[in-house]
Amino acid sequence: MAVAYTAEDSARRILSIMVDRFNLNVGGNLPFGSFNTAWHSDGFTATDFAAGRDYAEQQGWVSVNQLGLKLEPAGFAAA
Repeated sequence: MAVAYTAEDSARRILSIMVDRFNLNVGGNLPFGSFNTAWHSDGFTATDFAAGRDYAEQQGWVSVNQLGLKLEPAGFAAA
């Protein structure tokens, strides 16, 4: 049975990947392609990523740009 992740769960997974896996600091940018392997390893889907990205942006945790996601101070603190 598939796990149903909330948008907040997905957003926190995004932050974890950025901070814990890739050691980004505030202002660091992670290209979208860098999420692929880490993202799907725990059963998260592309739909979960989109929901998490939107939630994280609404919370001010990340900024979305054409290259990927930029870690904001609030996102670093929330990680």
